[in-house]
Amino acid sequence: MLDFIVIGSGPSGLLVNGELSKANLDGLCLEKGNSIKSKIEDVYTAKQIINGYKKSGMNPIIGAPPLILSEGECLGGGSTLNSSLHHRVPKSIWNKWIVKYNLKNFSYEEAKSLYEEIEILFSCSLGNSEMPEFYKSASNNMKVERIPRWGNHTKGKFERKTAYDVAKENYPESIKNIMTGIEAIKIIKDTNNTFRIFCKNKNFKNKKSKKLEFKAKYVFLCCGAGASPIILSSLGYHHKRLGSFKVHPTARLSLIPIKKQKYTEIVEPFQITEFFPELMIGSSANRDYLSELNYPFRDNDINFSSCLNLYSMAPSNQKGKIILNGCFKGLKFYFLNDDTKYRIKFGINEIIRIASENYYSHAFSPAGKINLKFKSAKSLDKFIFETISKTLSSVHIFSSAVCGGNSKYCPINSDGSVPGISGIYLMDSSVIPSCPTVNPQSTVSIFALKMIREFLK
Repeated sequence: MLDFIVIGSGPSGLLVNGELSKANLDGLCLEKGNSIKSKIEDVYTAKQIINGYKKSGMNPIIGAPPLILSEGECLGGGSTLNSSLHHRVPKSIWNKWIVKYNLKNFSYEEAKSLYEEIEILFSCSLGNSEMPEFYKSASNNMKVERIPRWGNHTKGKFERKTAYDVAKENYPESIKNIMTGIEAIKIIKDTNNTFRIFCKNKNFKNKKSKKLEFKAKYVFLCCGAGASPIILSSLGYHHKRLGSFKVHPTARLSLIPIKKQKYTEIVEPFQITEFFPELMIGSSANRDYLSELNYPFRDNDINFSSCLNLYSMAPSNQKGKIILNGCFKGLKFYFLNDDTKYRIKFGINEIIRIASENYYSHAFSPAGKINLKFKSAKSLDKFIFETISKTLSSVHIFSSAVCGGNSKYCPINSDGSVPGISGIYLMDSSVIPSCPTVNPQSTVSIFALKMIREFLK
């Protein structure tokens, strides 16, 4: 009999597993994916996307237009895969969580203290890479910020720090608990208030070796906003808001420079924050093959290694829905509303306006290629409309099992516990009460630290 099982090894899962192990409790952390390379040169490579993302990156949400969701499925979760940008949630958002959702015993001052702890654990730093011409041009008349990242800039190169790196440094005993390639497929609560966790070992072909079963006093769900509500539903838990998720809808395009440019970063750590919190404009990965995929037409004049890939992201509280049971279990639906679509369109217009002023000749996306110097209003509108329709995506999913004391909105208690089911806790991106307006990774981490420390008390 184990003291605990943690399901999921993203930042929240590894922090929860680390704190429990530090308290000398006996348990395991189960990860459906496997360990993959995570150095900066590995980020956004085809191999990493295929092996580290759920459904190898082809993870659609049904809607109009459809949305591609990027969810990590590997050791370290999103911290292994993404560009490591670090944000704190604005105080205005935190106040909303306290007032509307009745988030209990978690003041903004305590959140600030936990953010500071996360920033130390993950060696958050601003870096010193040179600003690309696009952002230099934008900074002439609007606010452009260098965003801190999880890692250090040493010897002219950014070295990222993942959640697994943090676990190795700060919770060395917890590393022994981690099992990769293990998928939790069913959880049953016994009459003696213990849990039986039935798993499939994805690394073995032998049917007998594939099946595993564990028993534990406590279960901590840290498997992400797309998965945790499904597990809760399978345990018989019901709430009308369970599975109602939110995302940051994003559209992407690429710029072709007039003169060849080189970029010092795979993802440039800059964002146009002039329109925050209504809109964020920033950089996507500067990978040749990703630029080429973004323009699926033959054009020998494009030097894809010199293109700058950008996004327009409009934070939104528009809700999607996960099907929690039945033959369509796991399907997700999300319909982009007009307000969010308008703000994304505004952002793409701004990208094109800035690019037209200097340094860039054309913009392209799956919608085609447009000449920035010779474009009509009609052709521009068509390009933007099709760019949104054909590139709508998100790397952030959250709020599918909101925590708080207001039972009308919140399926989960403020401490991560589940009403009516003792012994099971939710401590991942599901619990964030509403759209955080910024990258939620650090906020997910401070919720996990707060909740697991409350549990240990």
